[in-house]
Amino acid sequence: MRRRAALCAGTEEDSGRIAEHVLSLDEFRSAGGVFTFCGAGSEPDTRGIIAAALELRKRVFVPRCLGGGVMEAVEIRSFCDLVPGGRFGIPEPADGLEAADKGDIGIVLVPGVCFDPDGGRLGRGKGYYDRFLEGLGAVKAGLCFEGQLFKSVPLERHDVRMDIIVTQSRIIRCG
Repeated sequence: MRRRAALCAGTEEDSGRIAEHVLSLDEFRSAGGVFTFCGAGSEPDTRGIIAAALELRKRVFVPRCLGGGVMEAVEIRSFCDLVPGGRFGIPEPADGLEAADKGDIGIVLVPGVCFDPDGGRLGRGKGYYDRFLEGLGAVKAGLCFEGQLFKSVPLERHDVRMDIIVTQSRIIRCG
């Protein structure tokens, strides 16, 4: 666990650079709906992205984990719609907010343990994102710190590749 934390080490400044790169993407600017994780622990902090998207009057969706590897998109209109300590200790949408139609999402910002330049992603092993992304027509952008980027990561048949990888140093167009 300490090795992973060292690999994933990123500063607040690094998260800010990742946010700047995301906000510069044509795919982000043209998307009416943005699905993003709520960065926790060693993940990039996505609060800047969420704030910018809300300010741009984009629809912002965050995950609600239901268990059994199932996740749904829930629209939030402000940070007040998030409550701390969801299923995995990650902020989640407040009770009472309805699940949204996945078809309203134009870009999905995806966390991971590590990524490769071909869009390969290694998650935490529960399959929530792979199930959610399967068949979704939205652009898939993996967000990570440079230390989480490897030459290749092992993939299984059900793993969904990213279209774009964004780090604090660069934007990689995959495939």
